[in-house]
Order: sequence, then structure tokens, then C-alpha cells
Amino acid sequence: MHSSKISTINNPLKKLSVKHAILHNWYCISEPDSSDIDIIVEPSDLHALAKYLFELNTAKLVNLWYHERTCYYFVLAVEDGNNVRFIPIDAATDYRRDGRIWFSAEELLK
Repeated sequence: MHSSKISTINNPLKKLSVKHAILHNWYCISEPDSSDIDIIVEPSDLHALAKYLFELNTAKLVNLWYHERTCYYFVLAVEDGNNVRFIPIDAATDYRRDGRIWFSAEELLK
């Protein structure tokens, strides 16, 4: 089940030529208590990622908030039979914490 959910996000991003990497948690998204999916994108591709997630026909963007200056937290709702599952996606253009930049998108996308 989790592979189809990751495909919902990952495959079209490749077709859009959004340079990205799913950093972790792709393997446990089907777990009820799983954490978010962390994605790194080039700063120039952030708008394309947001537009893509907003226009998905296989999921609905139900929440979005901005944090850590270059990070955006998207929450998608996906129908799963008679249930709705939520897929939280933490997209960033660098890895920073408390104002310090640890890695740029360029470094993480290598």
C-alpha cells in the first residue's frame, strides 16, 4: 500500500522535472503513527511542487504551513477505501535548524 502512495507523489514529480529527493519515511507511510515524508527540492522548484500538490487528482491538499524559513509542511488527504488517510509532506529547500543551515539543496540532491 505504501508504494502506491509514494508513487502518487514521486512519479509525477519526475515527469515535471522537479529535482527532488525523498529523504526518509517513504517506507513507513502506511503505518498509522508514521511521521511525515521529508522531501528536499531546489529552491527554484518549490513553486512547481506546491502547484503539483495543490492540483493532484489522487489526493486533496487540506493544510499547508510555513516553518524554519525555507520549509513548507503540506498535508494531503487520500481516500483509502471507506477511510481517509493523511500524508504529511515536509518540503524544504535546505536543511536548517534554529537558524543554522546544515545542508543546502544542492548538497542534499547530490
